Amino acid sequence: MFKPSVAGYYSCTAALDKAMRYDELFRISLYKSGSHQRSNMIYRELQASGPTHNPARSYVTNTVTAIIYLDGSSDYVETYVGVELAIGGTNPATQLH
Repeated sequence: MFKPSVAGYYSCTAALDKAMRYDELFRISLYKSGSHQRSNMIYRELQASGPTHNPARSYVTNTVTAIIYLDGSSDYVETYVGVELAIGGTNPATQLH
């Protein structure tokens, strides 16, 4: 959590490296005082066969940036990360950290 003591506009950036599996959605979000501001998502689709078929993990960096006004007293910024996996090809399971 980031909570400044001086009011103003802040450039807020969050980034995370992650080993992604196939059929996985990786989202990183910025929240101001509990209210969603901006998100960025990366999806890695499984290729069933052919030269692009690679079920192994690959590392990616997901970054989100927003200019956010903070009042210097009660406003704060938080980062949330979400991962959704395709289970059996249909039902997503979500984990938030």
